[in-house]
Amino acid sequence: AAEFFRNLLWTKETMGQNTKREASTFSKLLMKRTKQNDLVKVPPCSARAWLVHIWKDVPSARPKGELLVSCVVRWLADPYETQGVKAACLKVLGDETARLRPADLEPWIISLLFQEVCRCPMQHSPDLQQLLCLLHVPPRPASVRCLLG
Repeated sequence: AAEFFRNLLWTKETMGQNTKREASTFSKLLMKRTKQNDLVKVPPCSARAWLVHIWKDVPSARPKGELLVSCVVRWLADPYETQGVKAACLKVLGDETARLRPADLEPWIISLLFQEVCRCPMQHSPDLQQLLCLLHVPPRPASVRCLLG
């Protein structure tokens, strides 16, 4: 059913139709099913995996800004999430970084990394370091000092 839904949204997007309402409804059902009030806190499950793959394949189905970034970074840091979902999270974040100016990219990525590590210092996945791959070059020490200072 989830694969059919993803294919339906992808087809609607290729036809120029809006998919935001359907994706939002799916997100609400996911939160209701997992008894969560916040999409970011939904635990790993097949429905959450499908939601990430929908966001990856159907960009018009993505929520706006902070919610999208918060979800994919938190789920990337989840030690119980599968590698396939984490790869899809990185792809979604890669698409988001394409919208940023190069000067803003490095501080943004490093701050996301630090925020997640500080949020949960002992329970994050080492896969969180994959955020640095979105930089294409190693971070400059000045960027790290700026965020720590």
